[in-house]
Amino acid sequence: MAVTERVREEQFEYTYGSQMRREFVPAYPGWDEEDGRVRRTRERPKPEQQTEKKQQSLTAGELRQLIFVAAFVAVLLIGILVLNAYAANIQCSINSLTKANMSLEDEIDVLNMKIDQSTSIEQIESYAMKNLNMRYPKSSQCIYIEKNAKLTENFSQVIRRKAYAQ
Repeated sequence: MAVTERVREEQFEYTYGSQMRREFVPAYPGWDEEDGRVRRTRERPKPEQQTEKKQQSLTAGELRQLIFVAAFVAVLLIGILVLNAYAANIQCSINSLTKANMSLEDEIDVLNMKIDQSTSIEQIESYAMKNLNMRYPKSSQCIYIEKNAKLTENFSQVIRRKAYAQ
């Protein structure tokens, strides 16, 4: 019940001289206490007296402070804009370097494939036979070393002697 009473009525306190007064003013202008309903009328409630809005003028100190804050915000926004442009420039150079790096990596991959092809046994053998006139040795040109034989001479001297003796 107390909540509904607070909803229906607003309490205002004000001081008049040295006394504090309380007045209860109904929240709804057409409130009827007897039957507890709001009376509806065709008349609209009269607006309360409108207070005249006072034009507030700024003092010189407040005006200086406002100008300083506005200038600070402007400088801050310009700084953010300049930093954003610098970051975009750096990102552009990063992108161009990344593209150049990718093309170099592709070139390295192609060169590695060429190296793998040219260092195969078949390629080396064909180059040696065609360009260097190298041939497989005949059986008379081969030197056989026995497994259990002990060398009394230096190995290179044995090979040289057998190779040039014939």
